[in-house]
Amino acid sequence: MAQVDSGKAFGYLVGEDLRRAAAGARLLPLVVGCRSLLGRDEVESVLRGPVDRLDSIATARDLALVAYFEGMTLGAGIGFGLCAGPNWLYLGVQTRHSTISYEVLNRDKRPARKGHAFLSRVFVELVHNRVPNRHDCIRRETMAPKGWESLLHDEVKVVHCAGSDDAPIEVIFGGSFNPFHKGHARLAEIAHEITGRPVSLEMSISNVEKPPLHYHAIAERLEGLERWRAPYHGHTVLTRGATFVEKARTISHGLTFVVGMDTLLRIGDPRFYGDARSMEATLTELRKDHDCSFLAFPRATKDGRVLGHDEFLTLPLLLREMAHLVKPEMVQEVLHLSSSDIRRRGEK
Repeated sequence: MAQVDSGKAFGYLVGEDLRRAAAGARLLPLVVGCRSLLGRDEVESVLRGPVDRLDSIATARDLALVAYFEGMTLGAGIGFGLCAGPNWLYLGVQTRHSTISYEVLNRDKRPARKGHAFLSRVFVELVHNRVPNRHDCIRRETMAPKGWESLLHDEVKVVHCAGSDDAPIEVIFGGSFNPFHKGHARLAEIAHEITGRPVSLEMSISNVEKPPLHYHAIAERLEGLERWRAPYHGHTVLTRGATFVEKARTISHGLTFVVGMDTLLRIGDPRFYGDARSMEATLTELRKDHDCSFLAFPRATKDGRVLGHDEFLTLPLLLREMAHLVKPEMVQEVLHLSSSDIRRRGEK
């Protein structure tokens, strides 16, 4: 990897109107390169998954994180993503220490010209540690605790955010929690009732199918977890474990994983391992080396079906022996809740 210069930047710009901004940005002395993404397919390819909106601060932040890691290979220490909406410019900026976002009112409705000028001004301000003093600019910054920095850069595998250091982690409920809602809270409560143990909450900043989470997303989701914190909750931990075997290796021996039936089906699907032999080796490691088990909850699908007992019987015998399926009537009132639906409705 090239030596990183914390004053150099690499980035992505979204939309036809920002083509000239992309060309202009290449002339900025601080920008080592940028790519113009001209449609949803290109943006979703870079982010490795669907996006709710192309012209949003969330998309700008996500692109900035991808640009940050790509830029590091070019010697840059800043990543940025720029999107243009009808009335606003959205800029995400990612560094080792912080995630920053700017929402700028686009008064002249000429995003290409303003985009270039805006990028120039913002990067000068970043280098000189100045905050823009403009009534039409909203700036937000999330500074990362050292543990988050180390986790994002794969220097550590686990960061403890809440809970007693002396208490063991025995039952763990992992998820993206975007956002954490009453359905999650009810599942954790039932898991506590069944196991008699505190239920720790685990959020992985890594995903096998998506880029890692930036600091603003981590902070926002941890705030949501804290709002729902209950006496039966144990630790809250951040990890880089994208798979259950990675979590088992780094968190604790003898874990009981709280999962939905849809997740348990993926754990028992050879396609997610490459072949059946690899799946069997992974399940054997989870059981024999790490003494893991699964507490699985029925899960409603988008077409109204409920994944439960019938699907459980299709799982490999080794996985069925490691798992306990919760009865559907225990979660009937929250069965159809989903974080994606809550995000679409704009609820908390």
